[in-house]
Amino acid sequence: MHIRYILQVSLWNRRWTKGGSSRCPANHAFLSPLIAWAVFSLCLLLSPLQAQDLHITLLNGDCDGDNEVPLFDFGIVVNAFGSTPNDPNWDPRADLDGDLEVTLLDYGIVVRNFGAVGAEPFDPALPRQPAPSEGYALPGFIELEDWLGSSQPVRIEALREDDPEQIVYWMEVQSSEPFTLHLPQSGLWWVKVSGIPHALRAQRSAKKAYSKGDAVQVIVVYPSQEALPEGTVQYEKFGDGSVDDKPIPIHIHAFDYDDVTYTSSDGSVELKNREREKPSRLRAQWEIVNGGGSIAFLNPLGFDTAYIPPSLGAGESSRQVKLRCKIWDENANDPPRRDGNPDAIPPVPAAVTDVEFTLVKDPTIATIDCQAISDDGSAVSSAPIASGTASTDRVRLRFTFSARRNKTVWELYEVQWQVPWPGTASGDKGEIFTTEPIQPSEPHDFFNVTVSATFRRLKPILPPPPEPEYEYVRDTKTRRFPLCFSKTDHDEWQNIFRGISFMGERNPPNWFDAKPGHDGHWGHVLEGFDEIDPNLAGQYVVYYAPDAPTALRNWHAMFDWRGVCAPPGHEHSLGYRGRIYLFGGRITQPSDEAPLEYPSFLSAGGIDHVGRVVAHESAHRKLWLLPNNWEGFTEDEIGIPGWFFPGNPTAETGTGPPDEFYDRDGDGVRDRYEKTSAAERYHFAAPDHTLRFPNLDALYRYILPFTYSIARWWFGDQTIKNSAYIDLEMHAYLWGEWGEANTPFQGFRIGSKDADDWSIGGRNDY
Repeated sequence: MHIRYILQVSLWNRRWTKGGSSRCPANHAFLSPLIAWAVFSLCLLLSPLQAQDLHITLLNGDCDGDNEVPLFDFGIVVNAFGSTPNDPNWDPRADLDGDLEVTLLDYGIVVRNFGAVGAEPFDPALPRQPAPSEGYALPGFIELEDWLGSSQPVRIEALREDDPEQIVYWMEVQSSEPFTLHLPQSGLWWVKVSGIPHALRAQRSAKKAYSKGDAVQVIVVYPSQEALPEGTVQYEKFGDGSVDDKPIPIHIHAFDYDDVTYTSSDGSVELKNREREKPSRLRAQWEIVNGGGSIAFLNPLGFDTAYIPPSLGAGESSRQVKLRCKIWDENANDPPRRDGNPDAIPPVPAAVTDVEFTLVKDPTIATIDCQAISDDGSAVSSAPIASGTASTDRVRLRFTFSARRNKTVWELYEVQWQVPWPGTASGDKGEIFTTEPIQPSEPHDFFNVTVSATFRRLKPILPPPPEPEYEYVRDTKTRRFPLCFSKTDHDEWQNIFRGISFMGERNPPNWFDAKPGHDGHWGHVLEGFDEIDPNLAGQYVVYYAPDAPTALRNWHAMFDWRGVCAPPGHEHSLGYRGRIYLFGGRITQPSDEAPLEYPSFLSAGGIDHVGRVVAHESAHRKLWLLPNNWEGFTEDEIGIPGWFFPGNPTAETGTGPPDEFYDRDGDGVRDRYEKTSAAERYHFAAPDHTLRFPNLDALYRYILPFTYSIARWWFGDQTIKNSAYIDLEMHAYLWGEWGEANTPFQGFRIGSKDADDWSIGGRNDY
């Protein structure tokens, strides 16, 4: 047992000195908790609020099966000490680790958990029912603390607190094997686990509940429907099936934000935010309301479709077409967050939108396309951008259009362009227009491009005249395009100032910077992104690095309180302590269409992902700088070089009481802060500063209840003893991820910056 505690201290210190970050990165590695005392166990789940994640460790030491660890269990181990199955004093109840021998390891388990009591079972009089095979999914696995034997059967029971029927749903799984528990709906479920020999019954509350939130929104991109004065509408014209039998493309966007609420076990704190529904859970259903024709196909990966128009009748000059799109929210895993009701009779869609246009017998312009190209003509992006991949690149915009015409009858005669920038027309009839280089100072905004195309055909005159006679048709269309920026392109102005780190000098990508006139750059939009601290080298708080250090390769960001990511030669220097680093290679990966998901996080992609990460790391920094906490990064505040006291319960400051220890319970929060009213509200617990520890065993027996105090309050589980649940992480997660009004930790509201996002793929890139 003594060796075990020494190992725990060693690994604790190793974790801080190796990574040097706050222990709650924006990205989490789900490492196996079965390696109970390896260094990886300290990084099991680096954020503790596992809303939909049922990784539960059952405390060991209950020899006689009464769901507590009193002196009787201690006596059973003592009586069987040193025995194996062939010895006369062998008692399998004393073999707490399952290695078929009663040793100091079994003795240590009882000592460590002495006095612990398991969770109370659900009322046995309540009806029990097997858990359904689909519904609200809670993935996870169950392990027995320090168990070395084979996997054991476990019974899981779940009860929804606010369900008037009070049905207990149950399932049986094997310990140490992944499983998924399905429940009828999300909400305030209590989950209890029992059944493994020697284990105390455990409980966990699944409190991440979803509701519908805002209605599903649909944006019709093409064809356009221009509103005119007096409430009239001018519909776009397309040649009918006699002019061209090719489909007409229909392009829309649909998106949905659902509310999500998270509540502490005692109901004293309720956190709210939003999450964007996966596009794959929204399905488009198209139908023709009037106008005839047919639907060509439905895009299986999106909401677009194509319409095949009919041929107009002999005496019919035009026809109005109306297509209707119904969006269905098909989130079967969490019915409370579904908009509409596909199971109703008749089914109710989540959203309905109409697309209208006019069919004519004349040739028309079908679509206008835009592409960003470099000086050599190679494509830079499918969407217009105002910046290049380097300062030497000169980006141009190339516009083309397609027409609906029967080429055996109609020919393109003349094309005229109206484009905001000068350029040159090319092609046989000028059907391609390429601008001069677009200046990087051009503001991000929508712009209009108008094309007028003249078509002609021979007049059907019999007998044919000596000279050909033509009839002409002219069509004019305007398309709106966004002038966006590319997230992964580098700064147009080559500003490397905020890209100086342990990796040397690197040019930050476009989304990183705030530029005059470029209000849509994420650095300009997100709160805290351009925070200034005059005590820091470079003054900015948030910096860019292309990738994380090797030891932190899966992290998206870090709050570097120690200065370990400082440029070479400046490691641990005061001016580099307290920076926040965003690792670009990881940050830019999740898009709005494929948000980053972790059970203990708010799902987010694109600008929301970056905003959530910045809010999370800023919460660490704000907590650190609060009065009565560390208050800064000088040696007087965090300890002499080489010690760095936060998170190290054995490091003495030498200042005497009441600051004899900076962080006696090793949770990354200063002891004197744990005595404040704010800490009391969030259930921090301050150790007794006057108590001396004769050895490491006594130290860890004393600090464990305090180290996990917030987690125990939040989950309502007083048996939590897992390094994933550290107070600092809980505190930063609560207010950095979710935010709370009128506090320094207001967080980031998912979807709040959509209207300001001018990146390619963002809301304005429609």
